[in-house]
Amino acid sequence: DEQEQTVEEAHYLAGKLDGRYFQKFPDGRELVAEYKNNFKNGSYVSYFAPNEQGQKIKALEAVCENDKFEGTVREYQANGRLLAETMFSEGKKEGLAKIYDAEGRLTVSIPFAQDLREGIQVQYFPSGAVFRETPFAADKKEGMEKTYHENGILAGVCEYRSDLLEGWSRNWNTK
Repeated sequence: DEQEQTVEEAHYLAGKLDGRYFQKFPDGRELVAEYKNNFKNGSYVSYFAPNEQGQKIKALEAVCENDKFEGTVREYQANGRLLAETMFSEGKKEGLAKIYDAEGRLTVSIPFAQDLREGIQVQYFPSGAVFRETPFAADKKEGMEKTYHENGILAGVCEYRSDLLEGWSRNWNTK
């Protein structure tokens, strides 16, 4: 670039990416990945543009196998705090994904099977108490969604069939 800094670096073997790959984007973000036989294999890390103190903060870290995410993918906020953790198997979301707020508190946990929401998604109050439980089947709301007051008392219920409200919805105050 104009400051004589490397903006892209790659190693090839027999015409295919093999080894460390580095790319610096015009906005200062960076990507570092490992390749084997032209496929992402190994660590995969992206960074935010350097902050005011010149520090590079991770934006995302993962492991790839045959060009697909494998294991836990972690996403971070610009301040370095964890934003999300998502489990992957062969490039598909598989297992429990967790999302955190700016303070690092868990805000939602989402179960996945074969890249689709499957099971009970749970949302939390900042205190950690359960706010809402939503059942999913094949990525659609299916069953009784329950919402709670922060003290744990049931605040509301509604029934879903194939992602559409079906039947009565009821809500209660805390008394």
